[in-house]
Amino acid sequence: MRLRILYTKILDVLEQIPKNAAYRKYTKQITNEKLGMVKVEPDVKILEDQFQGGQIEEVSLQAESEPSLARKMIKWKHRSL
Repeated sequence: MRLRILYTKILDVLEQIPKNAAYRKYTKQITNEKLGMVKVEPDVKILEDQFQGGQIEEVSLQAESEPSLARKMIKWKHRSL
């Protein structure tokens, strides 16, 4: 499933953010929870109910934009140093 790839990509980008950063902690926790659901549940309808975030296409769009946001957070952090 495409979500598995997207969530893995998010986790990879989060590794570049300091471990004590709140954004990293909470985003990593949520992403790991969703990745766990995707690994266990093959039924899209059930996943949609579990995510409570709309249709799987909407969830995918959110997951697609997260790595970009994470990279922006990294840039913003470096600028503030």
